[in-house]
Amino acid sequence: MLLSQELREVAEQQQAPSSEGPTPLPASAPQDPATIQWGPMLRFGAGVSACFGLIGFLLPLSLFAPAITLSLYSHRYRQARITAGLGARIGLLCGVVVASLAGTVAAISSLVVRLRSHGVTSTDQVLSAQFQQFRDQLAAQHVPDVAASTRFLDIPEFRAGLMISGAALMIVFLVAAISAAGALAGYARSRAPRRAAL
Repeated sequence: MLLSQELREVAEQQQAPSSEGPTPLPASAPQDPATIQWGPMLRFGAGVSACFGLIGFLLPLSLFAPAITLSLYSHRYRQARITAGLGARIGLLCGVVVASLAGTVAAISSLVVRLRSHGVTSTDQVLSAQFQQFRDQLAAQHVPDVAASTRFLDIPEFRAGLMISGAALMIVFLVAAISAAGALAGYARSRAPRRAAL
């Protein structure tokens, strides 16, 4: 009897909190309006950069892609905290997108031109002229057996590697320049007075 009474008291104590209802969950803290929303920011950056990368004559203006991206984002999220570091990251994103799309378009157009001209393009003619000028300079300096020592210049793989290296160097320069432009745009926006949200 004593054991059963103790068990009954323990059961009543365990059922007592459940009768009061479920424990309320703590309310989540409100999100800081100055926090960067990366989803819209990446969509703005990719969209703006795609326009510059796909349209060839706009490529020189691609330095303004980060500034346009930050402007669109700031117009939608007026309390966003824009910094030079954020601008550099957006510039890096814009540079990669612009360089990737512009390189793809250039490679496809070069392939089409090469197929239409049966393997000889204006780029090949320019390289041949430069290589011949280099040979003439060596011959003028009385270098022995110029033709044998410069035979590697006529190898197609060497010319292809030379063009790929030049394109890679241009891509690195383009990405670095757009990243620097993004950092400058972010710094300029960080110094501007923040507008109140409507």
